[in-house]
This record gives sequence, structure tokens and C-alpha cells, in this order.
Amino acid sequence: MAFNKYKDVNDNRENINKALEEAKSPDFNTRNLGILKPNKKEKKARFQFTLEPSVRKKIEKLANDNGYSSSSEFLNELIKNI
Repeated sequence: MAFNKYKDVNDNRENINKALEEAKSPDFNTRNLGILKPNKKEKKARFQFTLEPSVRKKIEKLANDNGYSSSSEFLNELIKNI
């Protein structure tokens, strides 16, 4: 039996692609989260925390898709509505 390096590479690629497909987040419509801006404002304080860059990008996209001027404003309303 001869070694076929191309077959092994293709098998690895298929396994990697399959694992990536299984790990994808479920699709959902980001425009219909139902998180509306309130008229009442509360004084805000600064807080610092860390996020993975991919999570930060998703938060920014959700904020923009839902009409928020900043991701912190979006997160604030999201957490208040939980």
C-alpha cells in the first residue's frame, strides 16, 4: 500500500471544514431583536472589560443593525431588557 499525501491532506481539509460548519453560530435576524431605545436616561459610569475581537465585531454589527449609535448603548439596553 503506497502513501498518498494528497488523500491525507484532502481528508484533513474535509474534517476541518466539517468541524467549522458544526461550530458555526445559528443564523438569526439581527434586525428583529426587539430592543428599543427608551426615552428615560440614567447617569452612566465607565467600566472596563475584555472581549474577544470577534465578539466585539458581532456586538458592533448588532448595534448598527438595530439603530444604536454605539455598541455600549446597545449592550446597556440589551442587558436592561433581560
